[in-house]
Amino acid sequence: MDSTQIATSVESLLGESIKTSSNYSNILTDLAIEMGPDKTRTQLFSVLEQFIVTDREEFLPILCRELGKIHEYIGGYEHIDTLLPLLEKLSSSEESNIRKMTVESLLTIFEDVKATQFRKFINFISKLYNSEWFTNRATVIGLLSVAYEASTDPQDREDICEIFCQLARDPMVLVRRAAAEKLGDWITTDGCCVKGFVTVASAVHVKKNLVPVLIELLQDFQDSVKVLAVSSSPSVLNSLLAVEHVLPEEFMTSLQAVFDDPSWRVRCMVAETLPKLQCLLQDSCAPENFLLDTFLKLLCDKEVDVRAIASGKILQFCQNLPSDVRLETTHHVIFPICEKLISDNAHEVRVALASNLPFLSPILGRDRSLISIIPILHLLLSDSFPDVKLALLSSMHVVKDVLEDFSFDTLIGETIAKLSEDKQWRVRVAVIKHSPEMSKILASKGEDLFADLIEKWLLDCVYSVREAAADIIRELASSFGLHWAMEKVFPKINRLCNNSNYLYRITALSLINKLLPLLTLEIIVTSVLPLLFALGNDPVANVRLNVARTFGSIRQSLIESGKSLDAIETDINKSLENLCKDSDQDVKLYAQQAIVT
Repeated sequence: MDSTQIATSVESLLGESIKTSSNYSNILTDLAIEMGPDKTRTQLFSVLEQFIVTDREEFLPILCRELGKIHEYIGGYEHIDTLLPLLEKLSSSEESNIRKMTVESLLTIFEDVKATQFRKFINFISKLYNSEWFTNRATVIGLLSVAYEASTDPQDREDICEIFCQLARDPMVLVRRAAAEKLGDWITTDGCCVKGFVTVASAVHVKKNLVPVLIELLQDFQDSVKVLAVSSSPSVLNSLLAVEHVLPEEFMTSLQAVFDDPSWRVRCMVAETLPKLQCLLQDSCAPENFLLDTFLKLLCDKEVDVRAIASGKILQFCQNLPSDVRLETTHHVIFPICEKLISDNAHEVRVALASNLPFLSPILGRDRSLISIIPILHLLLSDSFPDVKLALLSSMHVVKDVLEDFSFDTLIGETIAKLSEDKQWRVRVAVIKHSPEMSKILASKGEDLFADLIEKWLLDCVYSVREAAADIIRELASSFGLHWAMEKVFPKINRLCNNSNYLYRITALSLINKLLPLLTLEIIVTSVLPLLFALGNDPVANVRLNVARTFGSIRQSLIESGKSLDAIETDINKSLENLCKDSDQDVKLYAQQAIVT
């Protein structure tokens, strides 16, 4: 193939991948195998370079991903310097996701070839560092921790550390942001964790170079830099405390200053990071009540987002308190703030509080939970915003474990009933999904409550609600027993089968399918088959189609459970044979499939 044919082939393959949203990820490697190493290095790489320099943005993400794998097909790792220029061009992209994917591809290549081609990578890092393009300098920061860890030469390590420190002081904000992010551990687009620079650095470099760098980043005039610096603080602190018990005064001063930062975004990150810092600072010589005072300020912050994040960290913060003061601090210091937050104007804060509050009951114990937590639960379960009640219901089992003899019947029953009638269908689905947990808390009282609710769920106008109900009814039947299903559920199935709306008749069949593993052969013969035989003559093709599928499911279920089909085989086959003659092609297809099951 000449260059034009290669370009056409590459464009066609990349375009097809984008058009079909394909996950196929060997486009370039397949071409490289077909072309061979020599033509890959000369012709294919030349074509790819044109795609990059002409800024074909739609292809760049795929190229970034693919170039991380093609190095195995270029005729040996000694030719790696023919691939690096492509990645160098991608690293100068103004799109942050392209640069991040380029770093990930470089790390993949580097992991494979670092033993034999380490010096080429050091030279590549030096080239990016000295580039006039700030985007290249921002990209190279992601490679430094791996290069540092792989290096065995003390001078190389010293040089790499110096590069990191210089980039952390770069005049361009984007570069300093990259340094602040990569100082601590960071996550790739695939969800993998990459060690931060401070994690791999020696104790000498941490103390001498990286702590001063963090202090400068925490004092940066750009909020976006400070946010990332706060995020990396636990990693730096962890490395520092491994060699120093007494923290530098300047470091503590910078940390305290950023805790009270005027930027709400910075305070949000402080709230997010505080439990990690709390764990690390407990055994250090940090000022007494330093973090507790900060946490209380964050809970009362004027910004909704800060209060919401802090409220979501209440449990972690209380669990991290020293055991000798945990109970008293939680009950007398933090809990009074919680009592104020239940009337917060922002529902985000109340949702976060409802998610955390029940988990404080094991800390407080039975008596204090009865006095303090139960009254707040009553208020939160009366909240006007449904997500608050849903958040609380999802964790009520924790309170029940502490207060075993306390009756939650009225408290939870009324809440579930109200949420089941909420105008938003997603709320109705959510409360249905919480039902199995609630049934364990309500015990025998739950049997009557859910028996009344399931018919409303099955008659809901939204398909997702009806389907969620069918899924959950099987779990409830497993919990309450087969007698409950026969007494409370099957009468409702009968009514659904006779409903004038075909959608509800289909819902009945869906529910029968989900209950099949729980049913005995006798119940199938006496209660299920008569319904199916009647619906097999339904005027709506979709109903008849689902009847055929249900017959197939019955056969499969009985075979898997080792039960004999002799008692019902003739009647089922007769009904399926009639469906095989149906005027609707889909009905015939499913009937034929059911016969051969």
